[in-house]
Amino acid sequence: MSIAADITDLLAGFRHARSPSGVTRVQTRLLAAGEGLFDLVALAPGDGGWRCFPRAMLERLLAATLRPGGPKDLDWQALLDEAEAALAAAPAREFTAADWLLGAGTAWWLPGHAARIMALKDRSGLRYASFVYDILPLLVPEHCEEMLVRSFAQHFATLCLLADHAVCISESVRADFQAWQKKLLPELAIPASVLRLDAGVRIDAQPAATAEPFVLAVGTVESRKNQLGLLRAWLNLIRRHGEAAVPRLVLVGIHGFL
Repeated sequence: MSIAADITDLLAGFRHARSPSGVTRVQTRLLAAGEGLFDLVALAPGDGGWRCFPRAMLERLLAATLRPGGPKDLDWQALLDEAEAALAAAPAREFTAADWLLGAGTAWWLPGHAARIMALKDRSGLRYASFVYDILPLLVPEHCEEMLVRSFAQHFATLCLLADHAVCISESVRADFQAWQKKLLPELAIPASVLRLDAGVRIDAQPAATAEPFVLAVGTVESRKNQLGLLRAWLNLIRRHGEAAVPRLVLVGIHGFL
């Protein structure tokens, strides 16, 4: 048995966003730590099929995400061109019924990607496992853009038809996944495990000794991230203990829905 991690979405997404964040950050850390555990595969452009992606090239890409420059930087775009050429020249990946394909990212935004996985399953008999980070567009659609709700609903229905196993990031997400999967396909029971996002965080830089104490909350600033609840908690802390005793709250994130 072998496990192959599908990075088609990661390579395509690098054209638009150079710095990993959110799901992409989890995906890249998992890929970096997974050497020896799983291979890397991606769909080549056009009808190139599933190909092995060189790990050395992935390591170069991940190293470049830490350097200054945005997604339109000429050196970054040139590196992406090199990565696409490496994928096109890579050997085809052959799968058997004993293999697994792992989706750790967000490939659902790629047109036709799910159909390619379904065709691969039908042809080789392999099994497919997908990460499930949350199903908030289904749970709280009023806090999401309409297009996101529609596309995610389609993605979730497709996932229930594709997945042989769901890797959920918490017990809460697993409960949500199982409840909604039963709504769509009550006769089906997709095995779901939990892999918590509780790995240690490596901090290279040492904070200045005179730095003011603060609490950092990172995430897109929008209602579904519930920064309002955090602000209310901080207000209660200040009322209870006084402003001098409460560390500064720092919110970092792009502006999101509404």
